[in-house]
This record gives sequence, structure tokens and C-alpha cells, in this order.
Amino acid sequence: MEVITAYIHQDRDLLIEQIESINPDFIISCGVMEPLIWLLDLEVDPEKTRGKPIKDKSGKFWIAPFRHPVRASGEKIYNDLKKFFAKIN
Repeated sequence: MEVITAYIHQDRDLLIEQIESINPDFIISCGVMEPLIWLLDLEVDPEKTRGKPIKDKSGKFWIAPFRHPVRASGEKIYNDLKKFFAKIN
């Protein structure tokens, strides 16, 4: 994780520019939620954030703190993602 965080820090401006140009409705963190909190300057409550999708400050997109289904518990994660998308749509 340290290497990923180092690259995120090094390329912060580029990553923010890319996210803004893509203009996503949602981002699935795939195991890098902590660096995304810093990168996107998200306002989170450490006591209430764990495992819950959050909206960015501008309200443009959701960030889903899920690991990649292949690396996590497969079907359970897919089902959790389906529930998440059902809530936001």
C-alpha cells in the first residue's frame, strides 16, 4: 500500500484532473479508500464511514469503499455493490 500511496501523492494533480475529466457518477475504491480520502479531500466521520459509500464534497459522485470482488468475498461483494447501486439510482 505504501507504494500506491506514494504514487498517488506524486501524481495527485494528474489524478484529480483525470477524475474531473472522466466525470464519474461513482468510484469503486478497490481497496484504496484511505488514499482516496486524502486525494479527494473527503469529509468523513471515522466512526461512521467504514464500509459505507460516501458522496464527494461537490456532490458530483459517490465513492464506494469496496474491495475488488475477485480479491474479496466474491459473490457477497457483488451483492453489496448491487444494493449500493439500487440505493443511489
